Amino acid sequence: MDEAVITKSLMAALNLAMPGGVGFKHFDVSTDGIPDISFTWAKRTLWVEVKYGEGEIRPGQLITMRRLGQTGIAYYVRFGFRLDGSPRTVIGTPFTFKGKDVLPPWETDGHDVRKVAAHLRSKMLEKVI
Repeated sequence: MDEAVITKSLMAALNLAMPGGVGFKHFDVSTDGIPDISFTWAKRTLWVEVKYGEGEIRPGQLITMRRLGQTGIAYYVRFGFRLDGSPRTVIGTPFTFKGKDVLPPWETDGHDVRKVAAHLRSKMLEKVI
């Protein structure tokens, strides 16, 4: 598995969790700094930067994610591994960033994209203006 595969799987899970939503996967040299996924549902747009394993959060990504997080809904999702090699998934905002990783305000065992999509859906519902 790699970041492209897990991102595609997460996009499919978001579509199942939020029927009728419109999602885009952004990947192109010209989109440097733009999060991997934008997903609009219930008149809100969610921005998601996906990391797999030890993938680095680049400075441009952090700046963009913080700007998006100040005015909208933005999350990092890291599909990583514990020291013993067991998979874990961590979700955090651009403001829970420390060093090269995201501090775990939400964490789960494994790499279950359905759990991640359900959590992100709940966060979108919390952001009612």
